[in-house]
Amino acid sequence: MRIKPILSTGASEFGAACSLTTPAFPVISLTEADCGRELTSLDDYINCTTVIGATNYEWYFVNNNNGYLINQTTTTPYIIASAIYNINPNSSYLVRVRAITKTQSGAFGSTCEVFMPASLKSGSEFNETEDVLSVENKFNSSDENIVTTSVNNEVASLFPNPAINEINIEVGNLENNYTAYIVDVKGSQVSKAQPLTQKVTSINISQLEKGFYFVKLSSATTNLTFEIYKKRINVFYIIEG
Repeated sequence: MRIKPILSTGASEFGAACSLTTPAFPVISLTEADCGRELTSLDDYINCTTVIGATNYEWYFVNNNNGYLINQTTTTPYIIASAIYNINPNSSYLVRVRAITKTQSGAFGSTCEVFMPASLKSGSEFNETEDVLSVENKFNSSDENIVTTSVNNEVASLFPNPAINEINIEVGNLENNYTAYIVDVKGSQVSKAQPLTQKVTSINISQLEKGFYFVKLSSATTNLTFEIYKKRINVFYIIEG
């Protein structure tokens, strides 16, 4: 960077150049007060760190009981519980958030657990049986489990998400010779690179621990990324007596 003063009598010369390093894009999470919080009402707000210049905040909510993923965007560093799509009452959620500006997106920060109130609505508006069934029916829709991403008109889809044992990747153009691999939130590769030689390719993820991962699709010209959530397997024991 160089600078020069401009006076009423004219401009002087630029001085010596100096280097200036801008700070890294902030990685944010929920505020300390909201991490581990038990909400008492759907009127409660969940707050994250504020980033100056952010235009949006992207939120991930994962039901800690059934693994269902909710992805939502706000223009503010907070979200009211009643605005969260398809929440379940009396459930805990793993929550992550990142800030987005007009030119770049930050990384998701650490995961926090938040506990939802016992009622989806307040007072006489709440019908427990009707509202819980409504939420479960929406979650059981197959459309909720498909994620699509695109870069430079190259489109790919992944399903299901969340997943337990296997994910399926569908690519629009096999001629790109994509290779897929999985990395964890720390950036470490946790799966072997697998060529995508068919319209839909299945990848086994049963060996992965429960949590968030990134599925990377790479070719000579394009790179695509999905964020997925690996669910745990629910095991039921039958005791005969």
